[in-house]
Amino acid sequence: MLSSKKILGFSIILTLIFFIDTLRTYQPMFASDYDTHWAYLAGTTFGVTDPKWIFPNWIYAPWYYMFCSYIFGPIFFFLFKINLIDIREAGMYTMLYGSFLIKILTIFGSYNLAKFLFDQNKNLAALFSLLVVSLPFGNKAFYEHASETLGIMILPWCLYFLILYLKKKNNLYFFLYLIFFGLGSSLKMNILVPYLIFNFIFLFFYFDNIQIKIFIFSLISISLFLFLSKLFIGNWLWENPDIRNFTRNYGEPPNISVFTNFNLLNLFEDNLKYPSQSFSYWNTLYYDFFSDYFGTSFMKEGLNINNNIINFKILAGIFATTVFFVYYIYLLINLFLFSKFFSFNSVFILSFFFFFVLSISYSYFVYHKMGGSWNLRYYGIFIYPLVYSFVNQFNLSKNITKLNLNYFLIILIVFFSIFQRINFIM
Repeated sequence: MLSSKKILGFSIILTLIFFIDTLRTYQPMFASDYDTHWAYLAGTTFGVTDPKWIFPNWIYAPWYYMFCSYIFGPIFFFLFKINLIDIREAGMYTMLYGSFLIKILTIFGSYNLAKFLFDQNKNLAALFSLLVVSLPFGNKAFYEHASETLGIMILPWCLYFLILYLKKKNNLYFFLYLIFFGLGSSLKMNILVPYLIFNFIFLFFYFDNIQIKIFIFSLISISLFLFLSKLFIGNWLWENPDIRNFTRNYGEPPNISVFTNFNLLNLFEDNLKYPSQSFSYWNTLYYDFFSDYFGTSFMKEGLNINNNIINFKILAGIFATTVFFVYYIYLLINLFLFSKFFSFNSVFILSFFFFFVLSISYSYFVYHKMGGSWNLRYYGIFIYPLVYSFVNQFNLSKNITKLNLNYFLIILIVFFSIFQRINFIM
């Protein structure tokens, strides 16, 4: 196995390549809901509005926009003020550079957390962080103006400070844990639920003693940051006009049939892109997991990528997803041969399946009649238990053949993810 420094260096270079590739092709109109996200930043943080635009009501906590705008906003809004770029470009670049910094912080946060998870094995920790930032499943929000990106970054730092506090009993770490937990969990409702799940798992399964007191403080932290968000944006996080989407004509709640249908024969259709699979929740996830079926991440409609190339990458992604989950099921079986059912390993790895519960439930609150509610960019935070299951195999088994196979498949997954991500557009 490569050294931790080389793996971390590769993760940073890879993220930089992804960022440069996105930067040179991105346009202000590419992000979904582009009329809201850049306007949040421009209008609220910098007071820049235009009478031609209807400034949107806030539907998310402001932390992501504050992070981007206070770090990179002064640069790009200054360029706007001196007429070098327009207002949309100022907002777009501010958030693109902000998301890049967030992704770099994700690498180091994942590495620091994983060092505890893998008993200070730096090589496994670096491998963990590489998978977190390379797998398409966990990185779709990276190409959007999305609070999910910040939520994914904050989670490992939050859990890292929690573990540090309980190991060293330093109140500074406890304070940092509460700040990070409150910030991350209050971003959006689809982030709040996973934060509660992972927090519960760590407090009640990772440590020898159940940490009820800290769990109570965690709930207080959430309440405080939800209240602060209410002060900033004027409404509670759950007072979201997207709920039921009647005004946007998204349609009534889905028929149960979309969650029972699965048609593999659709592979032979001429068009595999969105919304061709909207009849099936499972087809949609299957087509999107290792690819960009929705065209909202790395295969944007505005990039004018040849339809044959898109279909090929979706087909390749379907094949990779099949191999990935066949091996994943093998890992689950292997897990229960070596671990107790109610151990931290088992519970944390199985928490990945909450992703299906959350995404199906979300469909009944914010339903998109063409399947937009199932876009995996909303659920990328579940990358952590998924990646843990692959890297943890090195701790569970001593069989050299199995470990070499695991290492080979991880390398294969990373390079396939790079192939899917890079479009080689001139």
